[in-house]
Amino acid sequence: MNTLSSIPQLTRDKALLKYVIPNLISSTPYTQYAVQSVLGKAKGTLVASFSNYPAFTVPAVPGSLVEGVTPPPTAMTRTEVTATISQKGLWVPLSDRVLDVSEVGGSEIIKITTDRVTEYAGQEINTLVKNVLDTGLQSFLANGVAAVANIVTTFSANDLNRISTTLGERNVLRITDAVAATTGIGTTPIQPSYVAFTPEASKFDLYAISNFRRVETYNDTGKKQIGRTE
Repeated sequence: MNTLSSIPQLTRDKALLKYVIPNLISSTPYTQYAVQSVLGKAKGTLVASFSNYPAFTVPAVPGSLVEGVTPPPTAMTRTEVTATISQKGLWVPLSDRVLDVSEVGGSEIIKITTDRVTEYAGQEINTLVKNVLDTGLQSFLANGVAAVANIVTTFSANDLNRISTTLGERNVLRITDAVAATTGIGTTPIQPSYVAFTPEASKFDLYAISNFRRVETYNDTGKKQIGRTE
């Protein structure tokens, strides 16, 4: 926004604080579980670096240690994962004339504009993260078909169990903690779980699965969950 001399700076700041945070959080479900890094202003680089240390591979026949003999060392493997920071977003020009003649008032125009811009920012971040996740190396297709073109039915409980079993066999840690029941009527505790993201259109396919439990039946963690499967 530019040329806002007729609106006090404090008013604009309050509008930004009021709308930017809720919109970013509600529009970016993927980033709630992301690894995030803050770069210092004096770091002098636009590259964020993360270290990944893969688990050790257990041999099929583990060897035995000999008393009094120091075993040979095992080196850890480190993989560096980098992300390059880039600027995104948009801006909306608002002149003194627009603010002065607006039928809803200058402050209301700033609020509406800030609401729309921050909503866009959250959706843009969400899309960027989704595009990265979509490039994953492995896919599980409904009913175990070999290609996307062969999919003729929606996913089932067996498909979800197959994914969960595969993750467990690969020692992938569950993301969420155990959730205790609340004081609400009919709520029950749930065990630690993996997290899956689903488009809005698939919500009713999940509801149709017999062992799917809606979020109303357990403690809502505030992360926009719709439910869980066994």
